Parts: sequence; C-alpha cells; structure tokens
Amino acid sequence: MLVTVSVQWPNVTVVVDRTGDYRSIVEAVGVIPNNSDSMFFIYIKAGNYTENVYIGIEKRNVVMSGDGIGKTNIIFSCSNSTGFVID
Repeated sequence: MLVTVSVQWPNVTVVVDRTGDYRSIVEAVGVIPNNSDSMFFIYIKAGNYTENVYIGIEKRNVVMSGDGIGKTNIIFSCSNSTGFVID
C-alpha cells in the first residue's frame, strides 16, 4: 500500500521571542490576503499569547497550528460582561 503525505510549510511563523516572522498572532493575521482562494498557513510556536484575535470574514482559508495543547496558548481577555461586541 502506497501512502502519500503532503507537508505544508507555513506562510508565516509567530514566535514570542521575535525569532519568527511575527511576534503576535494579530500581526500575522494582518498579512493574510483578503478573499484569497489559496490556503494561508500560520504556525504559532510554543508560548503564551495574550491577544484578542479576530479574523474577519474577508480572511478566508486560514489554517493555524501550534506546538500542542499546553504549549501554544492563546489567551483572549474579552467577554460579554466587559462589553465586547463583534459587528
């Protein structure tokens, strides 16, 4: 049996210590082309990212991956009780 495996290299890498393309996920989301039919891969290395990440409807075909549960953590600090609303 022949199995074909495809490896996708990330378009951008996010690393807290500035050794990647971007230091924050929000910065990386900002460079995603609008209304693209191509997949855009963001690799987020291990670390704690305290950010309010919003990916608008015009940012399509986005894939984010990290180093695993408990290693790559995105901490979102807004809630309905603080008046956070997405239009």
